[in-house]
Amino acid sequence: MGVRLIGRYWGLGSGTESRVRQKPRVVTVDWGREMTEVDNETWLLDEGERVIDRKAAEGYSALTSKERLVYCLWSADYGMRNAGDLTTAADLHPNFLQDGHSAAQELGFLTCIAAFSLSGQELEMQYFTLFDAIVAEIRAE
Repeated sequence: MGVRLIGRYWGLGSGTESRVRQKPRVVTVDWGREMTEVDNETWLLDEGERVIDRKAAEGYSALTSKERLVYCLWSADYGMRNAGDLTTAADLHPNFLQDGHSAAQELGFLTCIAAFSLSGQELEMQYFTLFDAIVAEIRAE
């Protein structure tokens, strides 16, 4: 039987991609052993940060299809977890739905294609149900 401890703080600064967060801590304690796991939210935050740094240094056009997909998902996730809708995502990346769909098609990621094919309103309603499957497909590559 394990115990999981998770902590996270998010914040939006001046309408930019900057954010304030405490590094999430996920620890599983199992029969005296401690193991660190990376949950999907943490993975997206960390991978999103790496992609944002690369985008800032080299430009959006330099990103790979997978990096573009991560950036689109990160934008959607940021909006959903902080504002409860995709308005903030569209502020960060106006074409996140179209670009996410295009990147998913290039990669042949069927779950991501289906998710980014939804309208903004449909994605908002289904986002948290779809999240783990989307991230699992991206991480499996």
